[in-house]
Amino acid sequence: MGSRAPGFQLTEVNPELVQRHERLYASRAEYFRRTLERSHKYLFHIMNEVERRGMPTEIALLPVVESAFVPTARSGVGAAGLWQFMFSHRPPVWSGTNLVV
Repeated sequence: MGSRAPGFQLTEVNPELVQRHERLYASRAEYFRRTLERSHKYLFHIMNEVERRGMPTEIALLPVVESAFVPTARSGVGAAGLWQFMFSHRPPVWSGTNLVV
């Protein structure tokens, strides 16, 4: 918190929410370990694309929170996949500073 690691570009929007997730993952070490294990299949390839497209590094880590790197994850409202995106009528667009969904 406070300073960002190299490659990270996004500012913290909701510090309370971030701290809540940090506490959750710290208290569930085994769950977090399994999530990291699952990420090994995907993270290298995701990072290659993120870097190639000039996107913020944080995008590659979004599946930790959204799906725990379970590619078949589905939410109760219909979001699916690693990122749990939902598309109403068009895919998301990366504008260079924002992901527009």
